[in-house]
Amino acid sequence: MDAALAKQLSKRRVLIIDDMDSIRNVESACVKQLGFNHVEAVSNGKLALDHIQNNTVDIIICDWDMPQVNGLDVLKALRVMPGHKTTPFIMVTGTHDEEQVKQAVAAGVTDYLVKPFQPNQLAYRVLRCLKSLMSKPDTPQ
Repeated sequence: MDAALAKQLSKRRVLIIDDMDSIRNVESACVKQLGFNHVEAVSNGKLALDHIQNNTVDIIICDWDMPQVNGLDVLKALRVMPGHKTTPFIMVTGTHDEEQVKQAVAAGVTDYLVKPFQPNQLAYRVLRCLKSLMSKPDTPQ
């Protein structure tokens, strides 16, 4: 692995948001296996928004279909928060609904993944997000 990439993996912070324990565990394991040292997971959108306001988050992986605050609402709230206009956001959903994809794109989603998925599909998307972060200067958004 490239030394610059390994350094980025070790310092970047990933937030996983899903109401299902099993999915959070699979996504966390996948991201940690890539080499990320800072991985947090929360069970709903409200906890996610609280976490984002109080912690540094570099990449977000979020389920669409959650009670209370769904993934689209998390994405919309994130995009108006200072410093998060372009934070990489991977939306995960159990349905392949073209209207949902359009809504997510309009709200500023970075990538989209339909369940069930293979770990390498998530890994590819996360690494693509990381590489986009590496190509940007460290300036506030």
